Amino acid sequence: MKKAKLYAVVKNFKNRETLVVGTIAGITDYFGYTLECGKSWNQKINRNPTTIKSLLGALSKSEKEIRGCCYEQATYRDGAEFLTDVVKEKFFAKALDWNKTYSSDKEAFSYSIIDGVVTQ
Repeated sequence: MKKAKLYAVVKNFKNRETLVVGTIAGITDYFGYTLECGKSWNQKINRNPTTIKSLLGALSKSEKEIRGCCYEQATYRDGAEFLTDVVKEKFFAKALDWNKTYSSDKEAFSYSIIDGVVTQ
C-alpha cells in the first residue's frame, strides 16, 4: 500500500466543523464544485492548486464569489493539528475498504469535529 502525503482542511459553516483528510488532489476533488463555481465568477481563482496554502486561498476566494456579502460564508483553515496517527489510520482503513486497493491519490474523506475531537 502506497502511503501518500496527507493534508487536512477544516471547513466551518454555521458553527459546524468538518475535517476533510486526503491528498491535495483528493481535497481539491472533494471541494471541486465550490472551486468550479468560484472560478465561474472569477477567472483568477485557481481550480487546480498544488499546495495547501493555495488550496485554502482558492476556497476562501470561491466562497466570497459564490455567497457574496449577503449570506454567511464558510471558512477554511489548515487542519494539521487534527492529523494524528489515529486519523491517518482511519483514512487508510477507509480508503482500503472503499477501493479495496489504495492506488489512487485522489481520495479525501470527511469527519466531524465535535468539541475538538474527530469523530467518524
